[in-house]
Amino acid sequence: ATKKAGAEAISNGDNGPAKGRELEIADLLRYIKNAGITNTVWLTADVHYTAAHYYNPDKAQFQDFNPFWEFVSGPLHAGTYGPNDFDMTFGPELKF
Repeated sequence: ATKKAGAEAISNGDNGPAKGRELEIADLLRYIKNAGITNTVWLTADVHYTAAHYYNPDKAQFQDFNPFWEFVSGPLHAGTYGPNDFDMTFGPELKF
């Protein structure tokens, strides 16, 4: 039997069009774009690594959003070993 990897955060792990709980993020990102909100930054935690992710609509399956940054950090002494493989629905790029 093929083992399917678990989902990371909001993603469903299939790299395809937004579906399921990803639709909530897609709706929020579309709203932010249509409202003309710019320079959106997301701050997240509850992990044991530090990272900077750039979400690029040009590399995403769902493209109706403006690009944005997500900065992730856990404890101050967290490593930079990084997250699991990305689901490309929203086009994330690991920058740090």
